[in-house]
Amino acid sequence: MRFGRDNRLRRSMLVVTALTTSGLLAACTVGPDFVTPPSPDVSRYLPDERPARDGRAGAAAGVVWGADVSAQWWRHFGSPQLNSLIEAGIANNPDLEAAEAALRLAQTNIAVQRAALFPTVGLDFNPTRQRTSNALSAPTDTGNFLY
Repeated sequence: MRFGRDNRLRRSMLVVTALTTSGLLAACTVGPDFVTPPSPDVSRYLPDERPARDGRAGAAAGVVWGADVSAQWWRHFGSPQLNSLIEAGIANNPDLEAAEAALRLAQTNIAVQRAALFPTVGLDFNPTRQRTSNALSAPTDTGNFLY
């Protein structure tokens, strides 16, 4: 009797799963009245003319081909709000402080590793004195027990 009951439960779970899946897939369809939006009508992306490849920039926002990027690249946008936001982010970023500390540690470790390549001078003075028991025979030809 239990076998038939498990079979019915399994069938009902399969029906529920199938209905849920078909409902979710139907919710993702786009209706028949969908129209693809038109592409923006632009002929170029820079405001004036494209800068020449020889390094001269036209009036197009001061773009120079092959120039190095400034470390403070955001200042070229001319936005005081952006400047203050990025400066506050850099000043209050614990990840940057941790990265700088890790970099200093790595540089110190490199210096320590390189120190092993230089010559070293060592000095060692290790005097010893030994006394043999008088119950034993003297270990030296002179008969001294202290040598």
